[in-house]
Amino acid sequence: MEIGMLRYEHDRCRNYIAEMENSLDGYGDNDEIATVTLLENLSPYISLLKRHIHKENTIFFRMVNGELSEEEDQRLVERFNDEGGKMQGTDFMEQNVELVREMAEIVKK
Repeated sequence: MEIGMLRYEHDRCRNYIAEMENSLDGYGDNDEIATVTLLENLSPYISLLKRHIHKENTIFFRMVNGELSEEEDQRLVERFNDEGGKMQGTDFMEQNVELVREMAEIVKK
């Protein structure tokens, strides 16, 4: 498995999230273009995210766990947490969990 592909998938997911986030207000106002934009990005995001998480869990993390020392693993976790906070200026995971909840409510309508 190529690390570059995982990075590419991370970038694609960020792009899908940004497009969906930008369309939420318009969707709430019944703007048809915003609705189409939301739907055009929601489906491939979900599909890519499922495949990406599967790759990370079944291949990448297992591969990395066998190669890193405890010290390297701890440094990686610390760096991940630092970068996550820098990316959005807030708790990145928490922000995206809230976005997913908003999207779930939209899909229910």
